[in-house]
Parts: sequence; C-alpha cells; structure tokens
Amino acid sequence: MPVKFICRLLVVRTESGKLRVQYGYLGDDCVRMLTVHGPQMVIPPSGEMTDEEFSRWEFELVAGTGFYYSLSNTPISSALVEATRTYEEHITKGTVQAELAWVQNEGGERTLAVRVTNGWTRPVPRFSLSTECHYDAPQPEQIGSVQAHALGGSESMFHPMGPILGDDLWTRVTVGFYLDPAMMVPLRSRVAALSTESYWIALRTDGQEFDRIPGEVLGAFLEAGEEELDA
Repeated sequence: MPVKFICRLLVVRTESGKLRVQYGYLGDDCVRMLTVHGPQMVIPPSGEMTDEEFSRWEFELVAGTGFYYSLSNTPISSALVEATRTYEEHITKGTVQAELAWVQNEGGERTLAVRVTNGWTRPVPRFSLSTECHYDAPQPEQIGSVQAHALGGSESMFHPMGPILGDDLWTRVTVGFYLDPAMMVPLRSRVAALSTESYWIALRTDGQEFDRIPGEVLGAFLEAGEEELDA
C-alpha cells in the first residue's frame, strides 16, 4: 500500500521583510499556512526568500511532482506531519457510484449535491469529496500580501446531508453530500473558463483520489441546471 504524507507548514514574514517557510506551532502569527499532500515529507528551504522567490518555490513544489495543496479548516492542535498508508489503488474505479443532484440547504440556498453508494467489498476509509481544478497555465494569485502563482486547487467543501456514522463510507450505504453554497460561484466560473479535462469532483479515501466525476459530466449537469432556472 502507498504511503501519504500531510505536511502543515507556516509562511512567516521575517524582520528583514522576506519570507520563510517553516514548521512550527500552528497558532503562531503567519502570512498563511500551507497544507501539502504528497509521497514524502516536505523539507522547507533553509533560507529566507523574497516574495518572488517564494512564489517560484511554491509553484515548483507541485509542478508535476506528485504533491498538491489543499484548503481546509485546520485546528491548531493538528499534527505538523502525518504519514498514513492509503487504499486508493485497491478501490476499482466505478465501484463507488456517484450521482449529481440539486438540493437546498437549511437556509434555502440551492446548491450542488453528490449522492454516493459504496459497492466495494469493504468500507472506504475516511471518505471525502473535493472540487478540483488544474489551470492550463500558472495563474497569478494574491494571497494576503504575497503574490503567488497557482496551478489549480483542491477544496474540500462538501458537507454530509443528515447524520453519518464516522468518517468511513460503509458498504451498500448511500450517503448524500452538499457543496457549500459559497463555492457555487467560483465553481461555475471555473466550468465556464476551463476545458472539461481541467476540472472535476474527486472521490477520496484518506485524502487520496481513487475515482472522480469527470468535468464533462459536471459541466453538463451545471449547464442543465442553469437552463432549468431560466425556463
């Protein structure tokens, strides 16, 4: 089984005005936090960097290397580095069925939902969904006072509909998840701007993608939903 590392690093502004990437207490003041997933532990640069040098380092870290960034709420008590064995290579594609739907949250906002049914022979450990995108070229992005270049992103902003038992997706059980309505605008923007190969919804086990709802399916569903609203 493969091993996955999750590394949580801080980007801090030093007295010299430069940036340093380091491990440290997650509650300390920082420019931003980097949550990096990948095949090994991230060793931060030993020296300070200008904003431009940091932007280049941040881009090169995930440019075809097997690493990727994720955005999620991280408690300050989280481990700085986690290493776990994962099962994504053992789950046959299509075994976990995923169906798109429209739902309303408690506030009456219309948003995207995914209903998943586990047809695998065992529970899927720590199941989750995320919206994914990969830009055709690096895009400039301002994060706080730092100018960065983004290759894309992974956002875990799906919430379970109704009570569920733990984090695992149990065999022959159907569970629904709705996307945070605040994410609908950026999702539609990406669908409108990118090719269908550049965005998708990932099905994950312990943070690792094992299958996906492809962009062509997601894009067609969103377009049909817009047509329903206009009718």
